[in-house]
Amino acid sequence: MIDIKNYDDFIYYHSIQVGLISIMVGVRYGLLQEELCQLATAAFLHDIGKRFIDPDIVNGTWPLRGQDREVFKSHPKLGAEFVRGTYRFSPQVYAGILEHHEWYNGQGYPLNKARDEIHLYARIIKLADSYDALTSKRPGRAAQAPSDAMEFLMAMAGVQFDPNLVNILMHKAAVYPVGCEVELSNGTHAVVAQNFEDFPLR
Repeated sequence: MIDIKNYDDFIYYHSIQVGLISIMVGVRYGLLQEELCQLATAAFLHDIGKRFIDPDIVNGTWPLRGQDREVFKSHPKLGAEFVRGTYRFSPQVYAGILEHHEWYNGQGYPLNKARDEIHLYARIIKLADSYDALTSKRPGRAAQAPSDAMEFLMAMAGVQFDPNLVNILMHKAAVYPVGCEVELSNGTHAVVAQNFEDFPLR
């Protein structure tokens, strides 16, 4: 984590957020304590491979194109190889790091795995990574509202994301946090006073 912090502050804080969101989903999924520790380790280190890539590429304006895109897509493999060669974690941790950009429909990278071929930890990290990326400001991209990010995840369930995990996150993430101002469908403005888990988008 210190290596990540020294490389890039945004990736460091993003990694912490991805770790916390992943743990939240993992708890609701029913993972045991040892499994949650493995998931947390993989989530906190999922972007460690970016430290081996030119920062100008990592922090470049999206969408990346050509050779820059291919170099960027190497970070899961670089990260998994670094962690495997440096630390003695379980194989599940390496899988979580290596496969966190696989898509549920098999169109991701680097292995083009699909559905249950993708390790559960990687499927969870993919979801948490995307949610935090969508709700964070980056070069060339404004931060989306949590509700808009959740609608994207729901639309891409079965394409990029495991539908079961999207459903779990949808019921655990407060997309309209208590105290935030909202505009209702009739144009009335209101302040959120309470959230209901069964109606997260209402």
